[in-house]
Amino acid sequence: MDTIIRQARLRGRDGTWDIGISADRITAVAERLPEEAAREVDAAGNLVLPTYVNGHIHLDKCFLQETMRPNKDYTFGECLELTWEHKARYTTEDILERAGRAIHEGLLNGTTVFRAFTDVDSIGKLRGLEGLLALRERWWDVAHIEVVAFPQEGILRDPGTAELLEEAMRLGADVVGGLPWFERLRCKNSQRNAMARRLPLLAQLRLPFQTGGR
Repeated sequence: MDTIIRQARLRGRDGTWDIGISADRITAVAERLPEEAAREVDAAGNLVLPTYVNGHIHLDKCFLQETMRPNKDYTFGECLELTWEHKARYTTEDILERAGRAIHEGLLNGTTVFRAFTDVDSIGKLRGLEGLLALRERWWDVAHIEVVAFPQEGILRDPGTAELLEEAMRLGADVVGGLPWFERLRCKNSQRNAMARRLPLLAQLRLPFQTGGR
């Protein structure tokens, strides 16, 4: 075994337990493991639990308020405009700094798995995606980051987005998203879904469509 966690309290079990780990798998759990490991951790009777999972986070937008100009009229429309201004000038370095802080905070509070959505559209194009792919690479050894290419402005409503989603998949996006209800003003949901499912390579990816709406 590579690692043994000693004297851990486990949910649903009395007393303390040793947890043996080989590579990235738990291979043994016993009240006392006689083996020794290269790395041993004393849990000192503390509760050991599986990681928390953040299943929906927009890491490219974390901490944007720190640099946003003031919202003059506090309308939803201006909130969108503020976001668009930032999306249009995202840089990989900027996203690595802001999103990296969010990942660090998550790790400190027990979250090691993140499904990270980033807008792919005609405003920011692939800037957010490129930033999150770099983030995934930077934190690969301590966090599992799943990158979702998400058409926040719609596909049929935002010409050119379909092509950007295809490129996002080629670059390494793990998942492609969808927002069918947002297309209602200009097309039927069935048209939107059919377009998404025709995108090349899509059969290899999961589809987190947000089908609820107004």
